[in-house]
Amino acid sequence: TFYHGHSFTANPIACAAALASMDLLIHKDCIKAINQIEQSHIRFESKIAKHKAIKNIRTIRTQITDLNTRVDAKSNKDLKQYADSINKQLTAIEEALYQTKAKSGQDVLNFPIRLNDKISGLYGVAASGQNAPSKQVREAFADLSGQANTQLVKLQKIMDTDLKQLNKMINDKQVPVIGIK
Repeated sequence: TFYHGHSFTANPIACAAALASMDLLIHKDCIKAINQIEQSHIRFESKIAKHKAIKNIRTIRTQITDLNTRVDAKSNKDLKQYADSINKQLTAIEEALYQTKAKSGQDVLNFPIRLNDKISGLYGVAASGQNAPSKQVREAFADLSGQANTQLVKLQKIMDTDLKQLNKMINDKQVPVIGIK
């Protein structure tokens, strides 16, 4: 069915164009390009989906901030310092991945975009058109993806090592889980 309206219905030129586009669609080069586009979408989606890291960072920082309000700073100086160092590391990772200072639509003019916006913008370029992503897009994605991976590896190290150490320190010092601030 032609969705352009009745003026194209049964028009010989329109029908010939439709048949030609169908021939192109089933051509092996077109199928190859579609597969390449699909694979690039999958790669971009997987990289963007990993930014649940921002939510994890904020959850951990909230818990550390809450911990710091409950512990006596003098008697738990080492615990507080260690918790603060984790918070600083998490903040650095978050700020590399996500622009935390932008609060309104115009703030993007005042603060530079971060990796998540760069990857999303690059995805917009890659998703436009009918061809597989260009060499430049693939190279830029590899670079941005590598930068994001560096931050995600740092985050994973904090979650696997530093948080376990912090929790051990909390348990050793018998810091109450529930208490009055």
